[in-house]
Amino acid sequence: MNGCGSIFCAVAAVLCDPDDAILIPSPFYGVITADVHLYSGVKLYCVPLDSEVSENDDRPFHLTAEKLEHALERAKKEGVNVRAVILVNPHNPLGEIYTAEEMTSYLNFAKRIADAQRTHVMWGLSKDFAMAGVRVGTVYSENRDLVQALDQLGNFHGVAGPLQHQVAQLLKDKTVPPLTGPEENLRGVKIAPGLQHAASENTTQRKEKKKTMKTMPEK
Repeated sequence: MNGCGSIFCAVAAVLCDPDDAILIPSPFYGVITADVHLYSGVKLYCVPLDSEVSENDDRPFHLTAEKLEHALERAKKEGVNVRAVILVNPHNPLGEIYTAEEMTSYLNFAKRIADAQRTHVMWGLSKDFAMAGVRVGTVYSENRDLVQALDQLGNFHGVAGPLQHQVAQLLKDKTVPPLTGPEENLRGVKIAPGLQHAASENTTQRKEKKKTMKTMPEK
C-alpha cells in the first residue's frame, strides 16, 4: 500500500469494530490516531511511559510488559474493549530500540496476538531509506483472512506504477550498503545505481511526453 499510514487504516478496520481500542505506548507518532480512526472509528488507548527514572526503572520512557498490563486493566475498568497492541520498533519519536527479550515479553503479555496467526509485521521504506516521499508500506502476516481483506482495501491505497518500478530497482540492487550497524556504515551513502537508473528512465519518459504534447497540432 502507499505507506504505513494506509496500512494502519486498513488493519484497524479489519481487526476491530467501531469504538474498539488499540493499546499504544505514549508518546507516539500522532498521525496514527487519525489513521486507525478513518474507516471504523477505532481509538487508541495510551500506555504512558515515564520520562524520569525511578528506583524500579533506570531508563526514561521504558516500556515494560507490566506497564502494558496496567493499561489493559485500566481500560477494562473503563469499559474499553482493547483488540490489539501497536509496537513501533524503533520507537517513533523516541528512537528506542526494543531487544528481542523485550519484544518476547510484550508478545507474552498479549496472549491473544502472540501466535503467528495474530502477529502482523508492518514495514515502510520512508524511514529506513530516509525517503519520506516514497510512500510504500508492506505487511507480513500468516493470517490469510487478514491478507485477503487487506487485498480488497488495497484498491483504495495503490502505489503508482513508476514508484513500484523504482522501489523494485532499489530493493534488488546488491550494491546498497546495510542501513544498520556502526555510524561509519552510513557515511557517504549514495543513491543506489538501480534507483538512479529508474529515476533517469522516468525523467526521460516525462521529457518525451512533454515534447510530444508541445508538438501536437492545435485544433
